[in-house]
Parts: sequence; C-alpha cells; structure tokens
Amino acid sequence: MEANEGYDVTLGARPIKRLIERAVLNPLSSAIIKGEVDNTKKIVIDTNNNEIVLRNQQKPPIALLV
Repeated sequence: MEANEGYDVTLGARPIKRLIERAVLNPLSSAIIKGEVDNTKKIVIDTNNNEIVLRNQQKPPIALLV
C-alpha cells in the first residue's frame, strides 16, 4: 500500500477513507468474525512485507524482583 493510493488530483485526500476501509477495516472485521483476533483485547495493526498484519497485543513480560 502506498500513500499515493489515498490521494486523487481532483478529490484530494478524500479517497483515503475508502483506502482505510478496504485495507484496514474490512480485514479487521473479517479477522474478528473468524476469531483470528480477540476484540476484547488490544489489536495491533502492523505491516510486514508491505501487507497489513492484524494481531492481538502481547502483554509485556513481568519483571520480578528477587
């Protein structure tokens, strides 16, 4: 996904809404429905090899003082 995909010479940045829906919101909705992510926990939206990756945020390890 490139920044240019969300811009149009005549419409300006208005197409960014459709780009976000297509690239983020639709896959996020599908991932929640399929149970691939848990919507009761924080969801991280990241990229890997120019593709959007959705995952639940992992809790950081707890440091124990001994």
